[in-house]
Parts: sequence; C-alpha cells; structure tokens
Amino acid sequence: MANNDPRISWPLYRPAQRAPWSAESHANGHAHTTAPLPAYPPCAPPSPGTILQTTLPMGPRSLAGIAMRAGLLGVTFSSSIMYSVYLLNQSSHFWRVPFFLAVLSLFHFLEFWCTARYNPLKADVSSFLLSINGWAYNTAHTCALLECVFWYTFFPDYRLPFWPESWHYLFLGLGLATLVVGQIIRSAAMAIAGANFNHTVQFTRREGHVLVTNGVFAYFRHPSYFGFFWWGLATQMVLGNVLSFLLYAVVLWLFFRARIESKIHQVLGARTLSFMFDRELTRGDVIRRRRVAGKVLRAGIRGLPSADVDLGTIRNMVSLWKTQSVLGMGEAHGFS
Repeated sequence: MANNDPRISWPLYRPAQRAPWSAESHANGHAHTTAPLPAYPPCAPPSPGTILQTTLPMGPRSLAGIAMRAGLLGVTFSSSIMYSVYLLNQSSHFWRVPFFLAVLSLFHFLEFWCTARYNPLKADVSSFLLSINGWAYNTAHTCALLECVFWYTFFPDYRLPFWPESWHYLFLGLGLATLVVGQIIRSAAMAIAGANFNHTVQFTRREGHVLVTNGVFAYFRHPSYFGFFWWGLATQMVLGNVLSFLLYAVVLWLFFRARIESKIHQVLGARTLSFMFDRELTRGDVIRRRRVAGKVLRAGIRGLPSADVDLGTIRNMVSLWKTQSVLGMGEAHGFS
C-alpha cells in the first residue's frame, strides 16, 4: 500500500524505511520519546467579552434568576395540584385555594416559556411577569385568595351566587372551560406572533417586524389580551368569588384599555398601524376583510393613505378600535 494512502495516519517521526536495530539508533529514539513536550501557554479564563454580561447574576437575563424562578414555579405548581386533589378527595371547599396557586404558577411559567421558545431574543427574567404588572395585579390576586378563604371558612355551605347546587357546578364547569380556553388563546397568540410579540408596548416598527394576520390573529385584534381577560375572570368563577370577579373585571378592563390607548394615542399624529405596516394593510385590505368575533361588528379600518385624513373619521376609528380591542374583537395586528 502506498505511503500516500489517505486512510493511513502516518506517525510524524516514523522514518520512511526502518533501519537495522543498533544501540545508537535505540538511544536516539528513546531520547526523542522522552524529550519534554513543548511549552504551551496556559489556558486563560474566558474574557468578559465572550460571556453575555446580561446572563450573569443580577443581570436582566440572569441564568441563575431564570432557573430559580422556573424551579419555584414548578414546585408551587406540583405541590398545589397535589394538595388541591387531596382536599377535593376530603370534600373540602378549600381545594380552590391551591388550585388557584397552581393556575397562577402555570400561567407565569408559560409566559416565559412561550417567549423563550418563540421570541428568544426578548426572553429575560421579566418575561415571567412576576413583578412588572404593578401593584394592582398583585393586589387583585391577594384579594381573590382572601375572599375565597373568608367565604369557605365562615360560610362552609356557600354557593355562588346563592344558586341551587346544580347551578353551582354548572358555573364551576363553565369557569374551568373558560380558564382553559383563555390560556390556550393567550399562549397561541404568543406562539403565532413569534418575534412580533412583546410584553412591552411598541410604538415604532423595528426591522423584521411584520403584520400577523393568521391563526388567532385572524379573529381577534388582541388575542393575548382577550385570552388573559377571560382567563382572569374564569379564575374567579372557579374560586366562587363575587366581589373579586367584579374587581378583576374592572382592573383588567382598565389595564388593557390603558395599554390599547397608549398604542393609539398617536393616531392624531398620523402614526397608526397603517403607517407602520402600510404595505401589508393596503395589499388586499387585510384588516377590512377580517371577521369580527361573533359577527357582532365588522371593522372598517383600512390602511390610511396619508396623514391628511378627516379628523372626525380618525376619531370614529379610534372609538371603534377601543371598543373592539377591549372586548377582544376586531382585527389583528400582532403588534403587542
């Protein structure tokens, strides 16, 4: 076999032809094998530039912070589910309290997971939404737990809202179904929007940001808002809370209304979706042709051709947009 056969890795120091053995050749070969290896520079620790500073502890994308939050949510979810099943087997009405904690844990985990899976560049510690929703969000959850504990502690036979028992179970089943549907729509909106979804309201179009009109965005302008709105109300239906149900309705309505208004307050300055997505909106009148949920309303918003549009028309458009958006109806833009 020829020496240039690529299948053979020839030793670097092997002679082309083996000479007869001699004491001198043996000494030379032994000296070569025992020669000290060349000195290589020691492995230096990676420079700070090779590690994303944001992933270090206390950074916005801290790996330790993400792992800790995900772990705590997982423990809370699993332990709450087991305790809820135990209380349910004991015919205790308090199964609702750990069930509510399990639902909350799952929701916050899915918020981060959907972001990390479909929009990884935006995934960070705040994507769990554990502390950035404000005091009203945390207060609402606390009040819901306290109300549930109060009713079933002092009024064990409490039924919502003082209906026959058969109606109570019907209302409970409706709450569970709405809870599941709301979570699915919320998560589906984040998955379909992908990199176009953001937990922070966006006012300018960045590079690569496209108009989303497929999936749930073909039926809802704000499917993520719609899903969370009804998810929140459904949790109170399951808990059997009357006061918190009304509180959630008001708080969520005001919260999403404020977010929607923050998006469209620049309409009078001629900075609407039609200017951000002019090509997508005008091509086939995408928005005009989308169906309104339940066929109650049909959006009349088209791509605005220019800034000199009648002021009354713009205000009417804003009013219609507010109504449809808060109800979860209307057109989709995938621009959260």
